[in-house]
Amino acid sequence: LTHTYTREILFQYRSADTAIKHILHGGTIRLGSLVGTNDPRETDPWFFGMSGDDPLLISDPEAFSRKFLEWQRDVDRVLKWGCRVGCFSQDEPDQTPGLGDLDVRVHTLRQGYDHDRMWAQYADYHTGICVFFDKARLIRTMEEYAHCEEAQMIHGPVEYFHRYDTYDRPSAIPIADIEAHGITAVAKKHRERFARRLYLTKDSDWLQEHEYRFVWLDGSDDANNDPINVPIGDCIRAVCLGAHFPENRIDEIRDLHEHMRIMFIKSGMHMVI
Repeated sequence: LTHTYTREILFQYRSADTAIKHILHGGTIRLGSLVGTNDPRETDPWFFGMSGDDPLLISDPEAFSRKFLEWQRDVDRVLKWGCRVGCFSQDEPDQTPGLGDLDVRVHTLRQGYDHDRMWAQYADYHTGICVFFDKARLIRTMEEYAHCEEAQMIHGPVEYFHRYDTYDRPSAIPIADIEAHGITAVAKKHRERFARRLYLTKDSDWLQEHEYRFVWLDGSDDANNDPINVPIGDCIRAVCLGAHFPENRIDEIRDLHEHMRIMFIKSGMHMVI
């Protein structure tokens, strides 16, 4: 497959069962809770700096410490409760576009479906499937569905930083604002201001995944962390089978090929079915 084609694609690695049952047959993509990811930076409690003075800090430091920790728990809850994410991969960014035809230089850049570690980690040790989504259509579908459900949707390529860089510490939360407006209102304002820094950044250890992420933020009073299944319509462009995809399931793929009219590729050999 040419790079000019796959640069219009978002990729998602899944087990065969999940891809066939839910994505290909079910026609949905699942957005899971942020706290269900495999990155401790996202699942573990977040802590934030707080600026300003509080008389309690002088009069009763122990009581202030308890209140401070309670604020931290409340901010963490507001920022993560009702937050679901959908994670995809992209082609490696082209850092030298002036060197000529991208397809001629295909061997110098890793394509989004060509990551052995991701096949092993997310696609059941190469026995699963990598689904190719039309990027423009998927973005439009996600935004429209979130709008209908009155949720906020942010999306974009993830930025990667070293864990000790300043990205990991959004600006401090003013204590005066907490006292004036309450911790929940202040946390929501903090989320609105720093949403991309909070949800679209990861440690540089994950850099080679070249992730593109959709983040669903439900600000309603009855928000929960249950997964959301978003109908994807005609967003699927192709499917790549893992190098060890079970031979006894090939007929399932051929049947899908007949009625879905999408391309099927075998990883490693790159043979179109």
